[in-house]
Amino acid sequence: MTLCYMLKLFITVFVEKNDDEEIQKQYDGQKNFWNTESRISVAVPAVILLVMGLLPYVIMNRIALLSSGFLGIMPDAMRECTVVYYSVHNLTGSLISISIGTVLFLAVFRRLNRNIWPAWLDLEDLIYRPLILKVLPGIIGFVSAIASQIVDETIILLRQTTHRQISTRVSTGSLEDHMAVEAGMMLDHLCPHRDGSSYVPELVEKEERMARTQRVIYGSLSFGLILVCIGLILVLVYTLATA
Repeated sequence: MTLCYMLKLFITVFVEKNDDEEIQKQYDGQKNFWNTESRISVAVPAVILLVMGLLPYVIMNRIALLSSGFLGIMPDAMRECTVVYYSVHNLTGSLISISIGTVLFLAVFRRLNRNIWPAWLDLEDLIYRPLILKVLPGIIGFVSAIASQIVDETIILLRQTTHRQISTRVSTGSLEDHMAVEAGMMLDHLCPHRDGSSYVPELVEKEERMARTQRVIYGSLSFGLILVCIGLILVLVYTLATA
């Protein structure tokens, strides 16, 4: 059956002419129907499958040996298992399937030029479209709303108990903002304002804003979660490196 409908698809797309002559004229003579990326995405798997089929003893056996641990099979048992890919018995089964598909196509499906499936039984309109466009968005939206509410309530609870925000108050005296004062005095000396004002108050305000932001970040739940994730990643990398 797979061979049958693939033959029908191939002949319909690449061999038969379009019934509408105007549409057929638009495509007659055209050679470049796809870009380089599309050519590569089709050619590479085709070449890989062809090589795997022509060299099964070199490639397929090696793949089977590499996957033996994942499949729970001892490598020695895998080496002792000999597969004769091109034996008469194996090829006979393939030839029987190909023959049945070819006869079925030539006797039945080649003569069918339209879809014989009734329109009122179209699975796309009956099941797939309603499921994807109506049912799934409703379910996903409902689950997302519940998950969002749970996360919000959890964050509020943690901030009220074990993860209370650290105070973001920063003393504002210019004498305590040494970097801002030094940088402001240097700018006043190098490029003073025309109106005679100083850079110091502006830089002090910026430094205090940066300090408040830093304190909020350090005291937030998100920052703690980021540190936990970084720790887990480091543990995972260490585990893989030492395994």
